[in-house]
Amino acid sequence: MSEPLIRVSGLCKSFETGDGTIEVLRGLDFEIHPGECLAIVGSSGVGKSTLLHILGALDHPTSGSVEFRGEDLFANSSDELARFRSDCLGFIFQFHHLLPEFNALENVMMPGLIANEPLEPLRDRAIALLGEVGLSHRVEHPVGKLSGGERQRVAVARAVVREPALLLADEPTGNLDPKTGRTGARPAAGTQPHPSEWIGRGDPQPGDRHPTRSKADLVGRLRGECRALHRRADFVITLR
Repeated sequence: MSEPLIRVSGLCKSFETGDGTIEVLRGLDFEIHPGECLAIVGSSGVGKSTLLHILGALDHPTSGSVEFRGEDLFANSSDELARFRSDCLGFIFQFHHLLPEFNALENVMMPGLIANEPLEPLRDRAIALLGEVGLSHRVEHPVGKLSGGERQRVAVARAVVREPALLLADEPTGNLDPKTGRTGARPAAGTQPHPSEWIGRGDPQPGDRHPTRSKADLVGRLRGECRALHRRADFVITLR
């Protein structure tokens, strides 16, 4: 078995309020290996987004540790954490957070431009990704002229343009219909030359037979699709 890409040990997160301490995450322990899919499910407010933000170094745990490739993630400086987010992480938020002054292609290319990647290979990769999400006819469109669903698909392409080792998805297809959601998931699933780690979160939906059958997960139906894409079976963390 390969070494874990992520190892979480004794992870706790609490917030201080005027009424006392609110414990959101309490003693989480898990490992994720390259190529695995993890779904984080649970009711609203139980800490799913909080956990994603900690795994993406956007927030710090109150106690416990997160190791990335064997190194304590939060032993790094702020600059080193920023470099981790730039070089190793793709994050798809619930809202697309596109830059309105740029077109679809420029938004997808932006992470690579910031990292000073060679322009032509980056452009070719971004165009290919936009085609994968069904937006080859919208490459030069200002994002302000795209529909909400089209903007979210641009955000999916942007998240994977640098082929990150770790991909975090916070209900990225929640506002898309099932068919479009599967199209939006395709580039992240199909263009990685090396196994990546997938973490998605979401609320169980009425009628779902399995907690991974949620509108939240990047690949839509993790149990069916991830097994075809990755060598190891996916698994679920349920927060309560």
